[in-house]
Amino acid sequence: MTIVQQLPLMFLLCCQTCVLLFLLWRNIAPGVKQWKRAIKDEHTCHCNVTGCGDEAVQHQEINSKGKRRTLPQYIDLRNLHVILGEKSICGDVAYVHAVFVVHSAVGNYRNRQAIRQIFRRDPYYKKYTIRLLFLLGQPHEMKLQNKIYQEFRENGDIVQGVFLDTYHNLTYKAVMGMKWISQNCRNVKYIVKMDDDVYVDLHNFFTHLYNPFRSSDHTVICRAMLRGQVKVNRKGKWGVEKHHLRYYKQFPFSYCSGFAVVMPAAMIPALYKATLTVPFFWIDDIYLFGMARGFIRKSVLHDITRKKYFEHDIKKNWKCLRRAGCELVFACMSSKLMLHVWKERQKYLNHKQ
Repeated sequence: MTIVQQLPLMFLLCCQTCVLLFLLWRNIAPGVKQWKRAIKDEHTCHCNVTGCGDEAVQHQEINSKGKRRTLPQYIDLRNLHVILGEKSICGDVAYVHAVFVVHSAVGNYRNRQAIRQIFRRDPYYKKYTIRLLFLLGQPHEMKLQNKIYQEFRENGDIVQGVFLDTYHNLTYKAVMGMKWISQNCRNVKYIVKMDDDVYVDLHNFFTHLYNPFRSSDHTVICRAMLRGQVKVNRKGKWGVEKHHLRYYKQFPFSYCSGFAVVMPAAMIPALYKATLTVPFFWIDDIYLFGMARGFIRKSVLHDITRKKYFEHDIKKNWKCLRRAGCELVFACMSSKLMLHVWKERQKYLNHKQ
């Protein structure tokens, strides 16, 4: 058969190959585009890794005058799915005094290790029944996800959701934690929500906060940010979009500074249910302890004094912890400083005894 005679057959084979490649591209391309769009738009929308941007389309409408307006968004239950989590972490004992739920970024391994070492070596960790959990989203890179898998196998204290681990998904991280605790930690007295750059003094927590305080099932213990006293920022890292709290210059409700918040565990299921009703707001402290908490009858904020709660002044924190009569429970500091402070603190407490 000559080359000329083979041309129709070659042409047919080329056409079949092109059709197969087109069909393959049509099936794969949308997934690739969605993944790239999720990474690109992480600072503007709340989403999971497979659906970013769809919510923004679904929550826009054009009114009778032809103007586009933004509709209220709500928690997407698909984003609360847990891919890593040890369900028996609270169920292996009859009663848990406190669960410390730490909001951590996927790359902050050193912070998590510092907190683990402090808790495991602290005498109060053995004196009371305490559980430690780290809440994470998903990283952008599979290499980092493999490290999370290894960390989970070694420690078993990670609860990871399907959403991307970004600032604008902080609320999903918090609500996922509420749902998980409601289902798996029903034998707990207190839940302590904190960030991974917060040092907690377990001696002072049980001596000056846990044992003396007698609260109802609707009391949230935190550093309260009072109604009308906190400015609504429209720009910067914590900027609020113009369609949220429109016309307000200050937040119209009280809420908690989210560095450290103590809640009766009995309140967690009610708070979780409230998040399914309240329109979505990406700043988790304001959403959970201001907007959602407002839907719970009789809920109140108990303000922690500065004696028990410092935020960023490291010198004052360290000066207090080395002094007799210090009641400081929570303080912000780096992972390197945490271990140093804890070791020096133990020397003082042992000498005092």
